[in-house]
Amino acid sequence: MARKMKIVIKHPGALTRKAKAAGMSPRAFATKVMSAKKGTYSAQTRRQANFAKVAATWNKPKAGSAKAKAAGRKAAATRRRRG
Repeated sequence: MARKMKIVIKHPGALTRKAKAAGMSPRAFATKVMSAKKGTYSAQTRRQANFAKVAATWNKPKAGSAKAKAAGRKAAATRRRRG
């Protein structure tokens, strides 16, 4: 049985505020921070960006599951209506 991990975030929303100040989405800002040379951004910002990239994958349905298939059908139907 997997144990739950308790996550303590010291500065909730800090990366989002930095991203909005840069005129970007948090995901795009995290990608920019992680792809930049070391030293361009502070170590704290790099840790926040890394956490954001990892945490973004936590609630995604597993490939091949019923939820993933339903999400794919819903997305396809939305594209057909718009397109």
